[in-house]
Amino acid sequence: MIPVFKVPRVLSEGGRLAVVAPAGPIQEAALFHVGLKRLRSRYHVVYSPELFSRRGYLAGDDQRRSQEL
Repeated sequence: MIPVFKVPRVLSEGGRLAVVAPAGPIQEAALFHVGLKRLRSRYHVVYSPELFSRRGYLAGDDQRRSQEL
């Protein structure tokens, strides 16, 4: 059986956009904030302060990363 891929609707200006880090941690907070400013010019951006968590080479523990998704 061939899997069916559903194309999501286009995100409209002012739509809610969540920024997540389910794998590696953010390396440079300053660059993150530059990108965030650009996204906020078009969308309502949300993210958890836990986004900057770090556990070894991962972006926090498994529970934090799975909850984010």
